[in-house]
Amino acid sequence: MLREKLVHSEFARFLVAGSVNTGLTYLLYLSINLAVSYTIAYTASYCIGIVLSYWLNSYWVFRQSWSWSKLLQYPVIYIVQYIAGLVILYIIVEIFYLSTQIAPLFVIIITVPLTFALSRFLLKSN
Repeated sequence: MLREKLVHSEFARFLVAGSVNTGLTYLLYLSINLAVSYTIAYTASYCIGIVLSYWLNSYWVFRQSWSWSKLLQYPVIYIVQYIAGLVILYIIVEIFYLSTQIAPLFVIIITVPLTFALSRFLLKSN
């Protein structure tokens, strides 16, 4: 029961951290885009967003200390999330014929727990 409660509170913090990260990364993108092209602004804000996500998830969500090796491994989670999302999107659109406007919402619902589990595994492993 204690383990379930701990995971539940971590997941709640994970959702809050993800929301904060998304908002800050978007504001950063808008700011950078004032000075450079949108592709450079997107790339820069995306990379900074990964580092911010690592920091928020390490310190606040999972209560772990900073590690350079884990920071360098952390982007793999986003690669896995992207590939899983693309596969799920394809299945939802091409096999279940769901609208391309609605399908990404299902991708998010499915990939957020996956990202949580991968983040938890990486950040809490020794």
